[in-house]
Amino acid sequence: MAIKRFVFVSTAVCYQNETEEPGNEESEIMPWLEGSGYVYSKYIAQQEVLREARRGKLPAIVVSPAFIIGPYDSRSLKESLLGYSKKRWAFLPSGGKSFIDASYAAEATVNALTKGKVGESCLL
Repeated sequence: MAIKRFVFVSTAVCYQNETEEPGNEESEIMPWLEGSGYVYSKYIAQQEVLREARRGKLPAIVVSPAFIIGPYDSRSLKESLLGYSKKRWAFLPSGGKSFIDASYAAEATVNALTKGKVGESCLL
């Protein structure tokens, strides 16, 4: 059975995102994140998927959601915001933090099956 469409779910953290230089789908990984097994493995896999898609070997698209918030995250998000506001710790990287509702991330991922352009990456 031939693969009709492959959607690779990566992470928005793979893209450069600094205050002076906001990230986009063409941005490189921030060098200091190469030490993160999770982020760096996502980045390497994403690059491989895109390379094969652009060579016409894999009908793939990459979706990269930001920090996903779902219906049961209110407590953890509230605790994070309270911790930040009380200056106990900062959870924001220097470029800020983007959030996406889990239902929107799921819908966008499903839409990538039929509406996404092969070989492209989409920040969610």
